[in-house]
Amino acid sequence: MTASVTSSGSSASPPLEPAADAGSGADQRRGRARRMMVTGFNRTVESLIVTFIVVTLSFVLVHLVPGDPARTILGVRASPEKVEALRAALGLDQPLWRQYVDFLKDVATGNFGMSVSRPGTSVAELLLPPLGVTMSVVAVTIVLSVVGGSISGLTAALTRSGGVSAVLEFLSTAALAAPPFLLGLVMLTLVAVQAGIAPAGGWGDAWPGHLEYLWLPSLALTAYLGALVHRSVCTSARDVMRQDFVEAALLRGYRPMHVAVRHVLPNSLLPAISVVGLNIGTLVGGAAVIEAVFDLPGIGTQMVNAVSQRDYPTIQGAAVITALLVIAGNLIADMLYAVVDPRAGDHGRR
Repeated sequence: MTASVTSSGSSASPPLEPAADAGSGADQRRGRARRMMVTGFNRTVESLIVTFIVVTLSFVLVHLVPGDPARTILGVRASPEKVEALRAALGLDQPLWRQYVDFLKDVATGNFGMSVSRPGTSVAELLLPPLGVTMSVVAVTIVLSVVGGSISGLTAALTRSGGVSAVLEFLSTAALAAPPFLLGLVMLTLVAVQAGIAPAGGWGDAWPGHLEYLWLPSLALTAYLGALVHRSVCTSARDVMRQDFVEAALLRGYRPMHVAVRHVLPNSLLPAISVVGLNIGTLVGGAAVIEAVFDLPGIGTQMVNAVSQRDYPTIQGAAVITALLVIAGNLIADMLYAVVDPRAGDHGRR
């Protein structure tokens, strides 16, 4: 591994300079804490605004459905008395503004009403277990993508073998080009059905038994996000290697592997956080598709069932919960980036 000194226009940010004295260091820490609080407050307000817009759109879209939702749910042969009873149960007999206000109150308290397809069961009770399945798929996918993409990206950036870099670049391009559902079908056929290494579908009874059913779908979904992390880490690592502090560490006699793990990798992971945050929505949508391929009882599968059964409260609740999951993921990524790199809070002022 070689390193060279670059000009001030390098894309990678130099490390923070040490404080001149204890007093100025304390002032810098206080200023950094204030900037992080401001950044966190701004991101939270933005997330609340987006949440309000998403909830409003979900309310509007349901009311844009042609015809009477109650009649659509019950069918054309339902008696007028049953239709009116369902309209009253869904609150459709109230003025539109009243329905909107009640809907906002219910969403704020986590009350999405009662399921039409399963009488006596609330939407929250119906969607909570599938939400846990989807979040498990997303969480395992993120871990596998960050770990695998970071290792391969750092290897491609540090290796002196052009063949290794070319192979890793080809694999990342192929992973980005392959649709998750197609990759999932291939892995389901080869790994689960023919090799019998993993179950072909279903879900376990409890943890850690769920991992037996979880690792293969998550691996199929990891290809896309892992390839993005690979490219991000590889590009960032090559920029970091040209920084002065890397060359200084090498000149002090530190081993190249020590410098790579201790200095290059931490500075190269910052863009990976942004990549994961920006692709949370794609990841949740891909998880819904993977759930259908591997027959996982996730929130995507539950939404498909609700659509086929014309269960409008469940459809509305699933849409809102999915959107909130994406917003929360983006907020966590923003806050994590601000914690790892406090200078991120200054970007808006420059």
